[in-house]
Amino acid sequence: MRLRYKVLIALILAVTGVFLFVAQGMPSSQKTAPSYEAGMSDNVVKSMPLAKSGYSDMQETLASGESRSQSSVSTNIDMKPKIIKTGNVTISVEKDQFDKVITTVKTIVSSCGGMPQSSEITKGEYPYFSAVYRVPVENFDMCVDKLQGVSKDVSISVSSEDRTAQYIDLAARLQVLESQKDFYLGLMQKAKTVDEMLKVRRYLDQTIAQIESIKGQMQYIEGRATYSTLRITVSTTSQTPKPKPWYIEDLENALKAGFLMLWNVFLALIKATIIVVPLFFIVMWLGMYIYNMYKKLKKES
Repeated sequence: MRLRYKVLIALILAVTGVFLFVAQGMPSSQKTAPSYEAGMSDNVVKSMPLAKSGYSDMQETLASGESRSQSSVSTNIDMKPKIIKTGNVTISVEKDQFDKVITTVKTIVSSCGGMPQSSEITKGEYPYFSAVYRVPVENFDMCVDKLQGVSKDVSISVSSEDRTAQYIDLAARLQVLESQKDFYLGLMQKAKTVDEMLKVRRYLDQTIAQIESIKGQMQYIEGRATYSTLRITVSTTSQTPKPKPWYIEDLENALKAGFLMLWNVFLALIKATIIVVPLFFIVMWLGMYIYNMYKKLKKES
């Protein structure tokens, strides 16, 4: 009996030892909570103050979102050069060649893929043509070279402006703002009160306005860099006569002087006739009257 009692006690002690060993190896409930908090992602922890603390922690949450947006800029940005070219072409032609030159100019620009943006033409004694074209940048130089041969009197000036750095800066800012926009949209869904929603909405509206402004600037640069501006004016030159030989000029001057002298003599004769003829008749009448009176007095005596 004593042997059985000792074996039973030994079994009880062995089972008790196994349970104690297993209990020491298991994590307690107090130890699991910190490990759970430590295993949470930074994004979850940073987004929780809005739900936990309410409106008082809103500013901190928004600031953390902005900092994350600025650090998430992608390198997928268009690095192609953005060169804006502008050309001015001034053409002077004779009046009888005006219409022909305008037709030639329009044909050249059209063959280079140019599109008219505005045009103005004036007819009359001094015809004038002015137009602005948008020409694909890859055909711009070829178009200018062709216009050089339209007339003997052609003046051309070309300017280039590199807007690549500005475009890249705008693209980077756009990515940051797009990331901020997504962040604010996420906060809108997590907002618990009306005040929280209004505050997030204000930040969201400001971000959207900046996005639209930057997109407009980028589209302007892309358009100007894709299609260059070409201004063309066509005017007429004054018809300057060729100088005449000196002897012909002297002869013309002598003829003009002789004609002028004859004309003056003719005018003088007319004036003299108008004045002398009436006086002549008056003198004759007085002479006849005096003569008749003299004869009458002589007979009476």
